[in-house]
Amino acid sequence: MASLDGRYPYVYPRDLSSVCSLLEKLVKQKIKKKRCQEHLDNYARFIYNCQRKDGYLGQRYDGDCKEKSIYKQEDNMAHFINVVSAQMLASGEVNKDYIHAIKKAIHLVLDKYYRDEINLFFSTTSVHESAICGGYDIWTNYAYHKAIKNIAELEKEFDVDILEKRRENILKGTSAEHIFYFEDRYMRSRKSEGGPDLRLDFICLSPFYFDIDKTSDRMVRTAKVLKEGLWDPVLGGLLRYQPYTEDFEMHLHAGSGPWFQYTAVLAQVFYYNDMKTEGDEILGVINKYRQDGELIPEHISTKERFTEFMNLEWETRLDFEKEFDKSIMLPEVNFDLILEELDHMKNAYNRIRDTIDKSPHIQHIVFGCPLIWSHSEYCKALLYRDIRNI
Repeated sequence: MASLDGRYPYVYPRDLSSVCSLLEKLVKQKIKKKRCQEHLDNYARFIYNCQRKDGYLGQRYDGDCKEKSIYKQEDNMAHFINVVSAQMLASGEVNKDYIHAIKKAIHLVLDKYYRDEINLFFSTTSVHESAICGGYDIWTNYAYHKAIKNIAELEKEFDVDILEKRRENILKGTSAEHIFYFEDRYMRSRKSEGGPDLRLDFICLSPFYFDIDKTSDRMVRTAKVLKEGLWDPVLGGLLRYQPYTEDFEMHLHAGSGPWFQYTAVLAQVFYYNDMKTEGDEILGVINKYRQDGELIPEHISTKERFTEFMNLEWETRLDFEKEFDKSIMLPEVNFDLILEELDHMKNAYNRIRDTIDKSPHIQHIVFGCPLIWSHSEYCKALLYRDIRNI
């Protein structure tokens, strides 16, 4: 499950891909190799059983592989490919069922979401589960960039044919490496009409996150720009994007504040590029907010921001309208799923209200704790710190 506090009682391919990326790296570094490989095997088997017959994979699943998706998220097939690829590449053993599943996934994506005329993948919501990622966003395109690299490696390593007739065009690469930067930094997306979106956003780190660009001057510059522009001035830590209540595309979830999976990725960039002081400072912020000395939440906010969110968005239905806007939802979503999600939201906010009532002098509120994605990225930051011989 993504979290153990009842807020996210699902398995998200996005989060699972993060965990499997960490496990693959640990196997290659021979750190608890056998145990990590066993986890990789189990996670790959789980996500394989979630895949639909046509190759599609949704936003989230329960523990029995039953789909619980609400939003359109075109990046999920990339995460599926990257999970099962990690299992095979780490083990050095081919699984014919997984190869067939990858083939179904990539050809579905190429038929539905890939735009041949510009060599980019189209997205509706992507990582943030909102329309802010609509168009051609850097996260979705680099997720598939990594997936295609993994496919090429599988084809070479195991002498299999996955891309078939589309191999020549696809293996030449998408336009991702040439279109998602402005001057000396990466940018978040190009909108549907092609215009640049220069708003600061965690996803500008996607080339690093998906192991495509780890050390370029552009990547380091991007990390520094995000550190300057998205660092929470009160709490510390990295905001996912600049929060504006009035922007219908921005979801605030209990009030704005640092998101720790993204904060940890920022630390990774600095550690990987031999900037230990910067990396240590960032992990120090995460450590400050660990619950019970070890548990890392999704994000935190101030009591005042939470109260403002409840007054301006929750009580007025604005948050409901943002979260369940038809343009970002899958067609014909069962209303029971919407009620289930609303119940999780309501319970989470009520728990925060109860905490404030019982402890009126608290300085911050905690949301989604523990979050597996936050723990995965924190561990990866520690790994990069160590393997870079710092």
